[in-house]
Amino acid sequence: KQWYQRRVRALQFSFYGHENSDNAVEAVCNVEGGPKYKIQLKGQAALVQYSFDKRFINFGEVHYDQIAVAEIELFNEGRIPLDYSTVATSDSSKPLPGQLTVASVEQGQIPPFSSRKLIVRYYPGVPAKFDKLFKVQVAHFEPDVIQVVGEGVFPRIKLDLPRYGDQDGLYAGFLAVLVRVHASQGR
Repeated sequence: KQWYQRRVRALQFSFYGHENSDNAVEAVCNVEGGPKYKIQLKGQAALVQYSFDKRFINFGEVHYDQIAVAEIELFNEGRIPLDYSTVATSDSSKPLPGQLTVASVEQGQIPPFSSRKLIVRYYPGVPAKFDKLFKVQVAHFEPDVIQVVGEGVFPRIKLDLPRYGDQDGLYAGFLAVLVRVHASQGR
């Protein structure tokens, strides 16, 4: 027969560590009516440090019916893995008109001293200027705002033909071709 009944109790230890410190201690646990147990405890304390390679994306002129794509990179510069998530975006490789998307991973964890690329897509849908924002939540900090600007454009040609007479006959051939093309299109 077993003369004892096995019991397990989970204990949580916390400590206040100064930044960038490694700590190790030995805890002695007294069991009532039993032996003493020595437990080795180790812990680290570090600052959470991160940065973005850019917080502003300028797509410039984008054809209104094309998807503009850019990348930003989130760097974990500390010794602690970082949780992150994008706030209020949709995750799609084909955004809807006027909709900003941030793709690859909408949320995740970045190991220490590494980075994660976020792919930003925007589909203007109309020829107009745009100014959009999205947020990236890193750990427990306030969300970081990333601004995306540009202009949806409609490609066109503006042609100004001379209005004076063609005394030298330089434009006569062009005028004949233009009249023929115009007539063939039923205009």
